[in-house]
Amino acid sequence: MEEALISSFGSSVGTELFKVFHQRIVLYCNVRREVEEMKRLGEQLNVSLVKADELQARDKDENRRVWMLQVRAAVCEIEVIMDMFNLEERLWKYHSFILRCAFIPRRWARLCRISEKMLQIKPKIEGLITQKEKHVAAKASSSTSSSSSLDPTRRFRRVLHNTKENFAVVGMERAKGTLIGELVKDDVERRVVPIVGMPGSGKTTLAKHVYISDDTKRHFDCRTWADVSQDYNVKGVLLRLLQNVGVVLSDEEKKMAEEEIMGKLNNFLENKRYLVVLDDLWTQQAWDDFEKAFPNGKSGSKIMLTSRNERLAAYADPRSQPVVPEMLSEKESWDLFCNRTFNDADPPGDFPQDLKHCGEKMVKKCGGLPLAIVVLGGLLSTKRRLIHEWESVLRNINWKLGKEERLRSIIDLSYDDLPYNLKSCFLYTSLFPEDFRIKGRRLIGVWIAEGYIRQEGEETLHEAAENALMELISRGMVQVEEMNSLGRVKSCRLHDVLRDFSIVKAKEDGFGEALKANIILSLDMPSIEKSLCPRLGVHIPSESRVSIRTILEQVATYNKHARSILFMTYGLSFIGEMPTFNEVKLLRVLDLEGLGRRCEVPKEIGNLIHLRYLGMRHIYVIGPFPCTIGNLQKLQTLDLSEGNASMPDVLWKMEELRILRLPFGSPTSQLRMDNLKNLHTLKGEVGSWMKKNTSTFTNVVKLFVGARSREEVSEVIAFVDGLASLQCLSIWCGLYYEKEIFSTVPLQFGGINCQRLVKLEFKGPFRARALPNPCEFPPNLTTLKLKSILLAEDPMPTLEKLPNLTHLCLSSSYNGTSMVCKAQGFPRLLKLQLSEVPFLQEWIVEEGAAPHLHHLTIHSCWKLKKVPEAFRFVAIINKDF
Repeated sequence: MEEALISSFGSSVGTELFKVFHQRIVLYCNVRREVEEMKRLGEQLNVSLVKADELQARDKDENRRVWMLQVRAAVCEIEVIMDMFNLEERLWKYHSFILRCAFIPRRWARLCRISEKMLQIKPKIEGLITQKEKHVAAKASSSTSSSSSLDPTRRFRRVLHNTKENFAVVGMERAKGTLIGELVKDDVERRVVPIVGMPGSGKTTLAKHVYISDDTKRHFDCRTWADVSQDYNVKGVLLRLLQNVGVVLSDEEKKMAEEEIMGKLNNFLENKRYLVVLDDLWTQQAWDDFEKAFPNGKSGSKIMLTSRNERLAAYADPRSQPVVPEMLSEKESWDLFCNRTFNDADPPGDFPQDLKHCGEKMVKKCGGLPLAIVVLGGLLSTKRRLIHEWESVLRNINWKLGKEERLRSIIDLSYDDLPYNLKSCFLYTSLFPEDFRIKGRRLIGVWIAEGYIRQEGEETLHEAAENALMELISRGMVQVEEMNSLGRVKSCRLHDVLRDFSIVKAKEDGFGEALKANIILSLDMPSIEKSLCPRLGVHIPSESRVSIRTILEQVATYNKHARSILFMTYGLSFIGEMPTFNEVKLLRVLDLEGLGRRCEVPKEIGNLIHLRYLGMRHIYVIGPFPCTIGNLQKLQTLDLSEGNASMPDVLWKMEELRILRLPFGSPTSQLRMDNLKNLHTLKGEVGSWMKKNTSTFTNVVKLFVGARSREEVSEVIAFVDGLASLQCLSIWCGLYYEKEIFSTVPLQFGGINCQRLVKLEFKGPFRARALPNPCEFPPNLTTLKLKSILLAEDPMPTLEKLPNLTHLCLSSSYNGTSMVCKAQGFPRLLKLQLSEVPFLQEWIVEEGAAPHLHHLTIHSCWKLKKVPEAFRFVAIINKDF
């Protein structure tokens, strides 16, 4: 009987277990089906959203706008549900059989929550799809996009045209002359020279051109510039002023109190005739915060400030008369408009009279405001020369408003005209602080990670992202701060007016928002709570001590489903303890660049399986990275540059990696990379990965390699010979190593025959008596940088024979006393930088050499007597013998 009872009990338990497992399987299958259906609905809504956006750009409709906001919110909810399900799937696979059995109840509960979320939003989604017919289909037949993106070649030419270093400051010559006259006055006491004007009137542009003028350079012993902006940090501004006059502070000195740093700047300026520029000062309090840093100095010292506040100018120096940039005349306005709308490769030509009349009418209505004309020209640069397209722009701008409101109307129309994906690219800039120099590589990386970039034709994803940035610049929506030698955007920024516009739009569309760290830590986050914004920019003052863990925990309290979090600081900060990331597992973008001192990366970072972008540049890590980072198999960008991170051998698992930057000086040489077939940029040390099949690296375009010995340099040369796509190569020796190791490393060029290689950099110490023959250089080389190359013979006779060379930098690379550049040499050279050539006494340049040179920099060539006479026509000469 006991056996019967046991048998009966066992049978009953088995039946119940079977029922439980059956229920779990049915639940899982149902949830999976629902997720697939939800994905399909999300894709359908996205397509409708793009069509509705095109219609809205031409035909404003409040009901459609509200519907689009609801669709964006619904699509965001769908993406969250899909990410939650995928996270559950991936983490389940990592568990052992025993853990799976133990976690069955927890898994069931999570699947139930996902199912409930889908049930909650499905009626809303179905309702939005029903309304789609009213907002999209009804006018789809007449729907053609109002925006016409430029092809990459025209876009590239237009950006180069609009970012020339000697671009015309249309209409500012009079104000520029007045301003220089005030600055070079030999006043006994330090004086303030204010530039005052409304937003978009060209205050900063005028100040920049005066700042770099030859008259200014000759008159002052030293010059320094800092952007202040409305939300300034006194210590951060003072540090930038010190940095810009060449004062190098140790990490300990950067920790000094604000008063001590102010005293250091004051002492440096005390016996000099100096020029300090404070750009975008807002209040009298801001002036009071900085004034004590500026002594009387030598007679003639000046402080130039730009501001919208005329009272501030009088407060800073009642004796000074503010310089007010004048509104442009009709002719000047038309010249600027043509400068922005057309370029050298696409001149106005025979302008049809009706088109010219329409253009003149729009330009006249801009009221001489430079920014309005620039944005209008950028918008019309994308249009065909057809009267109905230009008249459409004329009709859609509200010209009855005042100047400032009219400017915003033009910006609004220009934004509406952007292709749908470029709108998101532009709104991403709203996450960065005011006057922040946004690195091009950083912006491009997050755009790709977010999926905003669309490839066209045979262009790579990276090229498509660069072209997207170029288009925003050509349209006047983003400003170039610095271009690299290949004509690509190294850094950019937003005009204050455009940034204000982007912030408003980002909040309206539920795209994201930027907040100061102290606001987040104050436990008062109503805006985040209301919008549950998927993207967050966290602004941290330089040298701050903040807890990243506390910030992320606070963000997660209001929004566990954040997709992107970017931390931004003007200088190095101190992040304290690294968070565990358990509350923000759906992140796609995490950027901690510039926040690091000493921190330990937790193993929970491996739970961020949706992560596409991980930026940890300038972060110093205690111990190695945890092996769980190998779980981040969707990662596209991993940037550990300028730090000390030690990476475990798990990179081969991250097959989606496109950008990989590892720090020099950390043990990374034995890492496997044979699966990384999508790499575009690779930075690291020579290692065993080079000895594998080079077919893995056929898509690498940029390669930065650190070498320790002659043999390793030879390995690099042999390795790059098989990289068909390589365009940029940098070989660094001696960084973080004992210099004695390199006393016998010769400079080698033989074997670098990549046909597409255009940029080459060698940073030593290297040893070479002379450069190789010109035929041994890569055939299409345009940029060459040689640093710490101990050449005994004059390098110019070789370098001047490189037919395509446009940019040349020689730093600590010649020990001789004379150099000669012959006529007809350097036929295409545009920029030449010569620095730290301590024994150079004579530099002979024959007439006809470097006929296209427009930028010459000579620095720390202490024995050089004068700039060669043949270079007297060079537009920009920076010399500091």
